Amino acid sequence: MRDIAQQLGIPVSAVRRIATRLGLAFADSRHRPARLKREDQPSHNINVQEENERNTWRLTWLTAVQENPGAGIDALRERAPQVHRWLYYHDREWLREHSPKRNGGKPVLAPRVDWVSEDAQLAEAVRSSAQCLRNAPGKPVWITAGSIGKAIGKPRRPYLDLERLPLTAAALAEVVETREQWAVRRIWWTVDLYLQEGLCPGRIVFIRRAGMRSSAESPEIKEAIDAALLTLNHPDKNCLYSGQSDSRNQV
Repeated sequence: MRDIAQQLGIPVSAVRRIATRLGLAFADSRHRPARLKREDQPSHNINVQEENERNTWRLTWLTAVQENPGAGIDALRERAPQVHRWLYYHDREWLREHSPKRNGGKPVLAPRVDWVSEDAQLAEAVRSSAQCLRNAPGKPVWITAGSIGKAIGKPRRPYLDLERLPLTAAALAEVVETREQWAVRRIWWTVDLYLQEGLCPGRIVFIRRAGMRSSAESPEIKEAIDAALLTLNHPDKNCLYSGQSDSRNQV
């Protein structure tokens, strides 16, 4: 408008008044398409002009949507900000109906899973991982669904969809240890350590080194401890009795 006023040698306000009388649309200082006041327009042009203006913006928007089939509403708004702004303020319902969703208009579909194949593979992985954990060197690892999941690279998977994975559920039931079973395994691992060292520990020292605390009160664990000490103190072993002396160095 300033350029037109300069070429005509008239004020900008005069250009605005002339444009209004002629029924021409123009943008305000914020680049928002301005609506012409009805009282400033010829009455016979009002409806036709509004309809033409609306159709122009709609066509421009539909063209942008067609040229960018994979774009979502945010991307289209960045590509055609003025068009989106005009339709948002003057034709919002139409804009909503003719705009893609924020995910690009593509429906979110759950991935298809071959549960039979997945179940067989996962059950085999569960058994194999449990065996590896059981035979791993060092202090025994408690074989749980969580430790198995970490070992096979699926920390949460063994807990999920067990209704669809009957073979996996059966495998977990076979290999997962109770706390008592894990404690008994630690007891016999401790026996092996003392046999390698040629020592015969006292009961308290042995319990501490095996990592027993309150669980030592379990009948199953008590029986395992008694059997372990009997094995270590058997005359054929020729072990040196360590009594309480190894409590600091061996626990």
